[in-house]
Amino acid sequence: MHARFKPNQSRGGRNTPQSSRSQTVTRSVPEPQKIMCDICEHSKSRAAFSRTKLDYLQKRLQRDPSLDPEVARIISCARHNNPKVEAKCENCGWTKGKNEFNKTQWTNTSKEDGGECLECQLRDQYEPGEHDSDIENDPRRTDSDESDE
Repeated sequence: MHARFKPNQSRGGRNTPQSSRSQTVTRSVPEPQKIMCDICEHSKSRAAFSRTKLDYLQKRLQRDPSLDPEVARIISCARHNNPKVEAKCENCGWTKGKNEFNKTQWTNTSKEDGGECLECQLRDQYEPGEHDSDIENDPRRTDSDESDE
């Protein structure tokens, strides 16, 4: 039987050093103290940016050390980096959360659907009171409405 490994070669277990291929040589680039946000155009400290964005900036500075992060707008701060979670319904005008809209409307960037929330879409499908059960199960109905009947 032939030996697969040479005596000085490791099998890559936990206690073995990393391979030379995974060790990268990085040029030392000084970390900037102030960074310009590319959206709000304010110079902010490193704490205002996410770790992912700072890593991206570091890679850009390694490729092009002539970039000045205090002047060049390369990354956005954490305040402007958050995903959109609210939208304004074009029918009722209320600002509602992402879960109040249809999924296809939320992902579709065109305005074909009109940007209506689910409540407005359902309201447009039929008139309230069309069914007797609608009147009894209406959560907006108060006790004073029952005395009017």
